[in-house]
This record gives sequence, C-alpha cells and structure tokens, in this order.
Amino acid sequence: MNDLAAFMPQLILSVHSGVHDAAAAVFEDYDLKAAIALERLTRRKSDGSTHPDAAIDEVLSIAGATRRDVDVVATSRAMFPKAYFPRLGGLRWLREQYRSRVGKDRLLLGAEQHRYRAPRAEDVFDAAAWLRDGGFRDDAAVHFYNHHEAHALPTSRARDCLSRSRFSGPARRRHRSHPGDSPRQ
Repeated sequence: MNDLAAFMPQLILSVHSGVHDAAAAVFEDYDLKAAIALERLTRRKSDGSTHPDAAIDEVLSIAGATRRDVDVVATSRAMFPKAYFPRLGGLRWLREQYRSRVGKDRLLLGAEQHRYRAPRAEDVFDAAAWLRDGGFRDDAAVHFYNHHEAHALPTSRARDCLSRSRFSGPARRRHRSHPGDSPRQ
C-alpha cells in the first residue's frame, strides 16, 4: 500500500441477506452514507426472499459509488446462493438440487458452519468467488458477523445513555436506573 492510500477513506458495505429483513448500508470511514431495507424497493413487508442486490446497488448509488469502489464488505452469516458452498456433495448435493427446483436456492451460512463444525465462515463459503461474481474487487476484504449479536450492539451503550439521562418528577422516585440515583422514597 502506498502512502497516499493510507489517507484515502475506506468504503464499507454492510449486508444482511436473511430470510427476512434483508438490507444494505454503506459507510465511508464508519460514517453512514446510506442504508435501505430490501422491502423498501420490492414493497414486500420484511422481504428477504432474495439476496439484497437491489439494496446494495441502491445504497452504493446514493453514496456515488459502485461495487468496484468497495474496500470492505461486512456481511451477516445468513442466506447465500448454494453455488458458493463448495462442500456440498453426495446425497446432500442431490437433496439441494431438488430444493433448488422448488425455489429454495440459498443456504444459511451459519447453519453450514455449524453442520461442518467450521470455526470460520471461509471454511465452508467461497467468499472470493462471491466477491468476483458480485462485481466487487478481488482485494476487497470480507468480514462475517453474527446477525443476532448485531441486534445487541445498540444496547451495549444503553447503560451509558441511562447514566447520562435526566429523570424528573415521579419517574425518578420509581426507577433506579444506575447507582447514583436516590433510593425510592
């Protein structure tokens, strides 16, 4: 990496490709530039029926970028097309062929990790092929996160927020939100 690249902002794409509420967001050096749920584009409540390519393209368009501009992809260990799971074989491959014919053409990455007792998503998922086929640069970094743990992130700061908040009147007497509050009267 040259010295100039160290000062260039990183474009981070965050993707959730779940069975419901698929979404994408784009950040420039952790500054949110755009976010959209797939349901806003398809007009189907809680849509997660497909990989959120439309949401990805929309947030990148809003940010004035393309897939080739993305430096980092942070994606949940959720639903991905079966083509990126190279371990499928034998009877399992046959079963998944049938499931594809009835419209079930994606697998849950977290479940596949569990099935094969794989410590890393990359042990069961071909991230390089997924990046290439998705139109991203080969040198883009891919990071996988646990979708359910992501729900907890906003609450990790809840105690700080509560300790800074000001309660007044009867609510202060009824609730003891942190050690500095006076006891009930």
